Amino acid sequence: MKYYKEMLEMGCFSWNDVCELTGNRNSASSLIQSYLKKGYIQNIKRNLYTALDLVTGQSAADKYQIASSLTETSYVYGFSAMDYHGYTNQVSYVMYTASETRFKSFEYEGITYMYIRSSIRDGIIKENRTAVTDLEQSLLDCIDTFDKYGGIEELLRCVELIPALNEAKLLKYLVEYKKAGLYQKTGYILEHFKHELYLGDGFFAECKKHIGKSTRYLYSKAEMEKPRYNKDWQVIAPERLSDVTYQGGFEDAEI
Repeated sequence: MKYYKEMLEMGCFSWNDVCELTGNRNSASSLIQSYLKKGYIQNIKRNLYTALDLVTGQSAADKYQIASSLTETSYVYGFSAMDYHGYTNQVSYVMYTASETRFKSFEYEGITYMYIRSSIRDGIIKENRTAVTDLEQSLLDCIDTFDKYGGIEELLRCVELIPALNEAKLLKYLVEYKKAGLYQKTGYILEHFKHELYLGDGFFAECKKHIGKSTRYLYSKAEMEKPRYNKDWQVIAPERLSDVTYQGGFEDAEI
């Protein structure tokens, strides 16, 4: 079982990693094939392997480490990142994985690893062999894409669990996104939680400077859910959300 301990410590590894361990390309290939047959390691996807715990038969790498190993630039994204940070209350069988290099989404051990195009990268941190966005970028990624991934209810549940946010980081990342619509949605949603998240009036004033002149739906299906207009943020949202996000007052939307 030579090099098995090292494989366990790596969690996920490629053929190149095994080449570095053995110091020989042919030896690396032979070792991988031998350990696959013996059940010491398992193939996750092409040229990505994980060592198996010989007692439980489970992968030595968790889903976050696997997502972080899919490409050289992959990292845990959006709602999956919020799950990593502990701010979700639903079990998810999808790992949202952002990368600069496209990969085909696939399933491993009941988890679907879904490719998302990489957004800004300044908020990426690395810990426990995992590349993941920090809390502030994770939340902004969720706000930016909840219409496609996760949904508004899950987003609001995540926000309710967060104890505090760093205003400086939020504003820094918002500048990098360069999206007026994201300023709108971020301000509109977070204003309701301003006290719980320790966000000051200055944060929202800065967001309002960048919302532009366009009126936008909070999400695509909002127009079918008794929409109402929030004049402060120039956002049209369903009436049913008014109890959650009411701040500046609503008016009937003219659509």
